[in-house]
Amino acid sequence: MSKKFIAICITTHNRYEYFKRCYDGWIKHLPPDSRIFVVDDASDVPCPEATYRFEKSAGIPKAKNMCLELAQDFEHIILADDDIWPITEDWWLPYVESPEAHLSYCWSDIRPGMYGNAHYYSIGKRLYEDDKLFSFSHPRGQMLYIDAKKVLPRVGGFDPAYGKGMVEHVDWSWRIHNAGLSTWKNQDVIGSEDLFYSIDENQNNEPDFVTTISDEMRTVIDQNNQRILHAKGDSSEYIEYRTGLEPKDTTKENNVVICGVFTGKPDFQINWGSRHSPIADPNLVRTMNLNYADELKRSIEQYGERLIVLNNISGYVHRTEYVLTGCSDDPYKNRFLKALHFLIEHEEIDNAWIVDSSDVTMLNNPFPHMQQDKIYVGCETINALNCGWMLTNTQNQYYKSWLNQNANKTLLNCGLLGGSRENLIAFLTKMFYIWGYNVDNMNLIDMLVFNVTAYEHFKEKIVYGVGLVNNRFRSMEATNEGKEFWLHK
Repeated sequence: MSKKFIAICITTHNRYEYFKRCYDGWIKHLPPDSRIFVVDDASDVPCPEATYRFEKSAGIPKAKNMCLELAQDFEHIILADDDIWPITEDWWLPYVESPEAHLSYCWSDIRPGMYGNAHYYSIGKRLYEDDKLFSFSHPRGQMLYIDAKKVLPRVGGFDPAYGKGMVEHVDWSWRIHNAGLSTWKNQDVIGSEDLFYSIDENQNNEPDFVTTISDEMRTVIDQNNQRILHAKGDSSEYIEYRTGLEPKDTTKENNVVICGVFTGKPDFQINWGSRHSPIADPNLVRTMNLNYADELKRSIEQYGERLIVLNNISGYVHRTEYVLTGCSDDPYKNRFLKALHFLIEHEEIDNAWIVDSSDVTMLNNPFPHMQQDKIYVGCETINALNCGWMLTNTQNQYYKSWLNQNANKTLLNCGLLGGSRENLIAFLTKMFYIWGYNVDNMNLIDMLVFNVTAYEHFKEKIVYGVGLVNNRFRSMEATNEGKEFWLHK
């Protein structure tokens, strides 16, 4: 068993009497090789057991994110409110032994209207049940379990957009589910009612029960946060949970951004109509290549990084290197093929990004924040894998069926691809394996091959998300936090 096996993280705010009962209950039934973290969200009287204290109330999402940051090195994480605790030994076994990466303590028969007009707290029921798992009609956020090694790298933490809180845990559970890490959005292990005592669940037996938010305020916050929640649709975006990250020293690394500008070839994925496609004009070769990626060049140069433009000319301009590669009749395959060749030939490169040349700019330098075992890809939050454009441009029946079978997954965008040189070579090699599998596959569009490669062959490595890799698709502006690596227009 790992020395960092289970982290129990409790958040509290101005309810020390409840918290002390809760804390003592966890201490009594503490699993082996585990640790308790307590985050005090600026209680009027500081919680003496607190591991971390906010001097000014940060709200539930940020308090939970601090828990995740404190516990990120553990294999399993329990996020608990200050009014629930275990009542038996080995309560943790069904959770850590479950194949599910995310579970939450669920209960039914809640007093209707217990939280004013917050409708999602109405009485719930079990929708599915087997000998180990049940799904529930309503979300509960009182005790949340995750397999940290699966969940944190993929979806991160809670969205600070929910302010003081309300449905922030719903957003998190749904994003985990949409990322394919849980079978049901709201699910728990069989027999959990015998494992925990919940003050929230047993209010009729708790005459002094109080909440820290009034019914009136809860209703107002709920209405606002419900709009945020449902506007996200089937999002599985990554949201950073760590604060004050220490960027790694990249001064000794050889990092590059690679793009392709292949003039003189038709752009068959865009219907230009009566407009003139500048990339297809062989008479504008040198002028177009030198000026086409100007915004990208300027955004990269401000961080002192190097841009490689694979194209039809050669030479240097400032920190931009133009590499003469030539182009096949398919510029979409060609950009990935030439990037693959470039990476194979240049063993001195440590990390790289392969990006679109005309509609991408670097907002924040990604290189100091990249994990070596991950592959970063763009995504389109408004489109699913089986969106109309993908189905229309996929004639192969096998892959059209694959799109429909994976309809709930986010459409990844091949205009952004980043990682270590070794990982990128492996990813691109697999793309060309799919293209070259048979004659029919040579007609597959790059977006399809990119998504198949990512989801079928690198699903444990890929990282994507609005606010991390790129902004909201077609929004033309940064997110509110403005921490994403790239603006993809």
